[in-house]
Amino acid sequence: MDYTWEIRPAYFIGSAALATGAGLHLAGLLTPRWTVISEDVHIGLFEWCSFGVCTVMLTDRKPASLLSCQVLAILGSVSGCLALLLTLFYLALLRCGCGSWKGVLVGASCFSTLAFLSIVINACVWSSRTIKDLHGSHTGSMGYSYVLSCVGGGVLGAAGIYLVPLGRYETSEYQLLR
Repeated sequence: MDYTWEIRPAYFIGSAALATGAGLHLAGLLTPRWTVISEDVHIGLFEWCSFGVCTVMLTDRKPASLLSCQVLAILGSVSGCLALLLTLFYLALLRCGCGSWKGVLVGASCFSTLAFLSIVINACVWSSRTIKDLHGSHTGSMGYSYVLSCVGGGVLGAAGIYLVPLGRYETSEYQLLR
């Protein structure tokens, strides 16, 4: 009896969760509504939009808090995508019958945890400091881009936790078959 066929749907669920989390975070990263100051003025990680005209924030005028938010958001998206790629690689290994490499799922879990942590720290820095640095006050409400990024980070973190026991279970079952 091949145990990998019995638990393979769990890997698809983990991969789908990683893809969903990475997609949500990327959507939040690329849209310019992290904070809405008024109906016509909103701020994103890379753009400031006022009355329909969006301008890219130049590097020489960026506050350090904005730069750290940008770096953390990019780190979160790259880590989430790497976790997804490692999980898909693991599925390919199972499909071709090449055995089980426990390190691949452990790496995917580590990358998704890194993505989760960087997105959470990014959200904390954005809400506590960056708005004040950019606008001069804490007025404004969090926009949908901020929410998309935070939800994506949460899904990435949950997927990373979900994948840890799968690697341990599948590896031990595979070794029993040998």
